[in-house]
Amino acid sequence: MKTFIIRIDDNLYKEVKKHAEHNSTSMNKFILSIIEAEFGFTKKTKKQKNYTDLNNLFGKWGKEDYSHILKNIDEQRKIDLELWK
Repeated sequence: MKTFIIRIDDNLYKEVKKHAEHNSTSMNKFILSIIEAEFGFTKKTKKQKNYTDLNNLFGKWGKEDYSHILKNIDEQRKIDLELWK
């Protein structure tokens, strides 16, 4: 493997550093991945699908809904002792 030194201005350095941190990688690996992708040296990876079809359900229960659901769950958790004789 060869070493390659480049000079970049401060603003570009900050952007590269920010993107590398966002991707949880080193600046070297981040820049290397960009160069490899540009020249076709990387395998195409399948991007993980981001499902959003259930998003409308989150954060929609009010206190009344929550207490109703808990009541139903509590009723289902009761043990009928007659069934276990």
